[in-house]
Amino acid sequence: MEAAAPRATWLSALGHASKIADPKSAYPACHRVQLTVEGGRLRARATDLMRFYEGTRPLTASRPGGCCVDAHLLEKVLKAMPDAGEVIVRDERQTLSVAHSTSRRKCSRIGTVPAEDHPSHPEATGEPHMLALATLHQILRLTGFAQSSDNARPHLNGLCLEWSGTALRVVATDGHRLALAHVEAPSANATTIIPRPAVELLQKLPDEGEVTLAISRDHARWSVGDDQWMTKTVDAAFPSWQQVVPSAHDGVVRCNRAALLASLRSVSTMTSDRSNGVRLEPGDEGLTIRSSDPETGEMEDSIPFECEGKLPAAWGVNAAYLIDVLNACTGDSIELQLTGELDPMRVHDPSLGDAAVDVIMPMRI
Repeated sequence: MEAAAPRATWLSALGHASKIADPKSAYPACHRVQLTVEGGRLRARATDLMRFYEGTRPLTASRPGGCCVDAHLLEKVLKAMPDAGEVIVRDERQTLSVAHSTSRRKCSRIGTVPAEDHPSHPEATGEPHMLALATLHQILRLTGFAQSSDNARPHLNGLCLEWSGTALRVVATDGHRLALAHVEAPSANATTIIPRPAVELLQKLPDEGEVTLAISRDHARWSVGDDQWMTKTVDAAFPSWQQVVPSAHDGVVRCNRAALLASLRSVSTMTSDRSNGVRLEPGDEGLTIRSSDPETGEMEDSIPFECEGKLPAAWGVNAAYLIDVLNACTGDSIELQLTGELDPMRVHDPSLGDAAVDVIMPMRI
């Protein structure tokens, strides 16, 4: 195998591959990227056995062949080379030589294994549909923060995609909060859970353009330009989130989103890292946010607010959860929709209309 291309071309493919190749895996094949050259194009493939990547790039010169090489090591070697000029890669006798066309430095040599040693990528099914990348990033931003960080609960450690007709819903919950966003999309019918590591790849896609999505029972696949990713989906039942979302409320608190966010950040400095509990109290002087912790101390702040309906005298909430929601919202004002002090609280951004739903479970403070 021999291939020549600008350094940026190599790094664009290796950058995606190295995000999937796992140097800590006990399976050596997961450390490597498979490089194959055919028809004047380079193909790079990588996998950690759950996620898969494949990308193609044009070459200025080539000789057919293929090999597998440590993805992170090759990327490190390429990053150390000058920007200008081309990088020439040759695979001979299980050694990959990497040289720069204009640099006087001696070429680097990296050990390789045959291309056939790379794990095979599964065949993905599911009808592909186009979606604007801006739309994808919006629904990920509005839901991603509510994923569970507990890897032992895979059904919560990811995002549930429900594609029914022209409505694409994305739901996340860790059992203490729930975030839902939905958009209009091309007609399709599929439901699956995308695992957290794959969600992280989706979040790193470009901001502009379109993505092609295909969802099946066992796999989800997406592509942008010459790059394609695939992931195994979670084989588990997602919680019945419809039962968590309050169908009605007795009272509403309206306030400035930035003011509430600043107050929560300030007051929560006096909460313990474990609970992050704060108490909200509506009163004549404003909406008071108060924290009290026997180990750290007390703090309170007050912001202007409007209200309607019947409100609890006070209620507790995890400040970190509410901060996450406020960070994801975009409007100037925010609504806290309440029933009782121990009932779920719905957080509503009027600028998003019905496109987003956020629910936070109550706390005893």
